[in-house]
Amino acid sequence: MARESQVAGRRSDNRGTALLLKGLYWLAVLAVSLALLIGLILLLESRDSSSVDGFLSLRLLG
Repeated sequence: MARESQVAGRRSDNRGTALLLKGLYWLAVLAVSLALLIGLILLLESRDSSSVDGFLSLRLLG
């Protein structure tokens, strides 16, 4: 009987560890995805040469 409770306890520990690892994995996936999205936005923004202020001032003067 004692052995059965030890096995059940280990299974419970394994499930908890597996759940924690899955949570950490998905948290890492989310963090990397957000970092890539922000990096892509910053890259595209830095390559964009349009200027709303410049366009408006040219229109008002012309």
